[in-house]
Amino acid sequence: FRDFLQSKFGNLVRAWRRAIDVNSDISVTKARLCQVARQLGFRGDLRTLWRAVDRDESGYTSLEEIDFPSGQAIAQFRAEGVEMVEHRIRYNHVSVEWRQKPMQYIFSLMDEKNLRKVTMAEFFRASKRL
Repeated sequence: FRDFLQSKFGNLVRAWRRAIDVNSDISVTKARLCQVARQLGFRGDLRTLWRAVDRDESGYTSLEEIDFPSGQAIAQFRAEGVEMVEHRIRYNHVSVEWRQKPMQYIFSLMDEKNLRKVTMAEFFRASKRL
């Protein structure tokens, strides 16, 4: 399944964000994953797939269970982003409304040209700035 997603999307993070977890809920159910797998044309056994990606048997899977290093990196980035937003809210540098969507706030700071995407150069410049 990992190879299948990489061939379709180029990498697992892109597959996760664009096809599997489009609402950024951080985890998805078995029904959602199987629905997406079939929509994308995956022909493997869905029960086997689910057992492989729900290793903790929680009934949900996450990017960390599909691609641990990427999932960990994104989780750490998100945690640091939430902490930064909370700090800015506390000192009135940003509206409390951003508490509900901290990552959108972070990406709005990075997306210098408002193209709804962030280049590596923009990411690194923002990392130094923030």
